[in-house]
Amino acid sequence: MRLILFNQNAFLLACAFVSSVYVNAVLDAYAIENPYISIILTSLLAPLSMLAFLKTPKNSAFALGFFVGALLFYWCALSFRYSDFTYLLPLIIVLIALVYGVLFYLLLYFENPYFRLLSFLGSSFIHPFGFDWLVPDSFFSYSVFRVDKLSLGLVFLACIFLSAKPLKKYRIIAVLLLLGALDFNGFKTSDLKKVGNIELVSTKTPQDLKFDSNYLNNIENNILKEIKLAQSKQKTLIVFPETAYPIALENSPFKAKLEDLSNNIAILIGTLRTQGYSLYNSSFLFSKEGVQIADKVVLAPFGETMPLPEFLQKPLEKLFFGESAYLYRNASNFSDFTLDDSTFRPLICYEGTSKPAYSNSPSKIFIVMSNNAWFSPSIEPTLQKTLLKYYARRYGKIILHSANFSTSYILNPSLLGDILFRKR
Repeated sequence: MRLILFNQNAFLLACAFVSSVYVNAVLDAYAIENPYISIILTSLLAPLSMLAFLKTPKNSAFALGFFVGALLFYWCALSFRYSDFTYLLPLIIVLIALVYGVLFYLLLYFENPYFRLLSFLGSSFIHPFGFDWLVPDSFFSYSVFRVDKLSLGLVFLACIFLSAKPLKKYRIIAVLLLLGALDFNGFKTSDLKKVGNIELVSTKTPQDLKFDSNYLNNIENNILKEIKLAQSKQKTLIVFPETAYPIALENSPFKAKLEDLSNNIAILIGTLRTQGYSLYNSSFLFSKEGVQIADKVVLAPFGETMPLPEFLQKPLEKLFFGESAYLYRNASNFSDFTLDDSTFRPLICYEGTSKPAYSNSPSKIFIVMSNNAWFSPSIEPTLQKTLLKYYARRYGKIILHSANFSTSYILNPSLLGDILFRKR
């Protein structure tokens, strides 16, 4: 461990590897919304992740992964602030970092540049314990380069030639490779008229109050206030974040209120649903046509499910999720909602950043609902937006995102045209 902490070169390479994410986090923190600033900086910094991956010596590979894991995913441990295990927070960060240290040691085992190219492109398919947020391809989400594997392979090849000696001999080849990876259609914006007249709500419910029964009345009043405000703007659909209504809505008198209000405006809200002793993280769509329900398919590892063998899973579920008989369960298939002859796919937080949600859907529009209060303040909302933008570009989708404790937005499948909804 001491050797890892004092490996200065590996730390600097790790900083270069994650630099595009952190720069965009700074832009988000200071509400700098000029898209060209992000595009220029990301286009310059994202290839540094490839150069860092390419140039790290084998004997520093573990340290590089350790620092990358800590820098990108330290926020995973922040949810422990709201449990009885706050003291585990630093240990969780170290354990996460160690997992990625092992992963990078394997990915960088050979120093051959073409092996490094293949392992870089293949790294996005490796998901430790089912956690699939390490997608280096997504670092290019706001760059001028296309985000498919072939194009990123061209950029990596350009990095190989630019780092070769003598540089003059390979410079023209590198430039041609970079030109071949440019997204010449990236500045064309999609027609957002098909999205409709939608209100995306950014709520400010603190995590330590969210599941406090004494605060439920405030939550209900805020929901009704937002609905009435959206109605006054003549919106056709209002979207609330994940678990905006934090108890089982189907068993609450509040459901009847939403059904009544939905005669004038469609309401999409994240809430909980129970079936026997199974607990579902769900989305409810209330409209004149009735109520449609979709349960979360991809559960967050260690937050909603324990991706471990059963002999470890059961005692850990009891330890971290308590003695309650209710445990989170997932739906077997994704669902699509129909509203006014249009179709969209609702996704809840973590599953919105999962490839399976996009690769098998005919829907053009996706609506993601998140509760980011677990991890505030951190880089998590920026990393989430980076991943969502990647899937928007990769699969040609329009993504609407409503969040608690971070900015809500609409993401275009092209570089330009994103719309941000700052918290009021």
